Amino acid sequence: RIWRGPWERKLPGLLDRCCQVATSESGSYRWPATTNPRRLETSVNHAIVSVLAFSLAPSVAQTASATQRNRAANHDSYTLAGLPVFGTTHLSIGNGGSASEDQVPKPAVTAEEVQGGRDLIDAALSGDVAAVEDQLRRGVDIDFKNSGGSTALMVASSFGRKDVVDLLLRRGADVDLQENNGATALYFAAQEGHVDIVRALIDRGANVNIKKSDGWTALSGARAREHDNIAGMLKQAGALDAADLGRELLSAAREGDYVEVQAVLRQGVDVNFAGAHGQTALFLASEEGHSSVVTLLIENGADVDQRSGNSATALIIGAAAGRCDVVEALLRAGADVNMVFRLGDVHSTALLEAAHNGHADVVAALLDAGAHTDVRDSWGRSPLDLGKEFGHQDVVGVLKSRSRWLTMRKWSAGLGGLLVVLIAWGLLRRKLGNRSNEEGP
Repeated sequence: RIWRGPWERKLPGLLDRCCQVATSESGSYRWPATTNPRRLETSVNHAIVSVLAFSLAPSVAQTASATQRNRAANHDSYTLAGLPVFGTTHLSIGNGGSASEDQVPKPAVTAEEVQGGRDLIDAALSGDVAAVEDQLRRGVDIDFKNSGGSTALMVASSFGRKDVVDLLLRRGADVDLQENNGATALYFAAQEGHVDIVRALIDRGANVNIKKSDGWTALSGARAREHDNIAGMLKQAGALDAADLGRELLSAAREGDYVEVQAVLRQGVDVNFAGAHGQTALFLASEEGHSSVVTLLIENGADVDQRSGNSATALIIGAAAGRCDVVEALLRAGADVNMVFRLGDVHSTALLEAAHNGHADVVAALLDAGAHTDVRDSWGRSPLDLGKEFGHQDVVGVLKSRSRWLTMRKWSAGLGGLLVVLIAWGLLRRKLGNRSNEEGP
């Protein structure tokens, strides 16, 4: 009835505008592309709501403060200001933004359900407890996500709406849902410094170690904004920082706990984290002979030539301990077979260590990889000398057989070179002789 008179002529154009706005800006609604007024009666109200919503998105909550409204980055999202060095977390409040097709509500969700979810998020933003209760009473999904992945609990937690947070938690809101960038309600509350909300979420069982796509946790967000009291709360609740994760990685690697190492790596720990004595997870796993863990660490970017506090590498310690599988894995990954270990006046190599400790299989693997046999330790002993001195006859046997083989190779190479020279000299003499015969006396 409201479209009688001159407005009737403007109705098709208005709905076309709705189609454009909803398609290009929201990425959520797909209104029918029709301009027939008789078929529009059931869609008029939705068209009006859509146009008004997009027009007023920067001030989506009438009761929001001027400060909050100024935080709008564009039509449809509010930015939770972060440190420029580390980037900014975007909390989508309005109708989405530049979300991909797989981030919009599933096709089975009706337009009314989507609008109800958006209204719930708007009410949470403004702190309107009555409006939130009304939407929940209407059956709106309490965990509805907009195209940016934000829920009402995330919005309320970010903007300090404690009453709304309490209501949503009482009604069973999922505390560990993640936005598209991986942030949770706890992350937003910790980053913004809302102590009471952080406590409420922790008490409700929120996971304090969930990581965003950039590797940040709630603890990271709190520390970045210097919310030391919140950081303390999170630590007390079991939050792990980089050093904690690093120590967990070292412990799991030393014990050979493949599953635990994998789990810690998934949390974004530095795979080359070094403990008090400069020992990395790769170093410890190599020393203990956990070849599967060594391979896992290498696949995740472990530096195979990183030195410990005493300048030894994983290859040198693995060779000294006789861990042949580990040594072979490190060599396949490109470890420097001739790297020298130095500690004061003492120096050694992986081959010297393997020979000294009687590990013939390791000696063979190192020789196959090109280890130098003419190296000498701090007392002038070669690998062969060490094998003889300490009675490792199998090591002596490997070194002698390889030495004979290398000698034969050298002789073969020398004879081959001599043969080439003789053939070249013969060809040259023949050519010179032919030229002399052609010229005649």
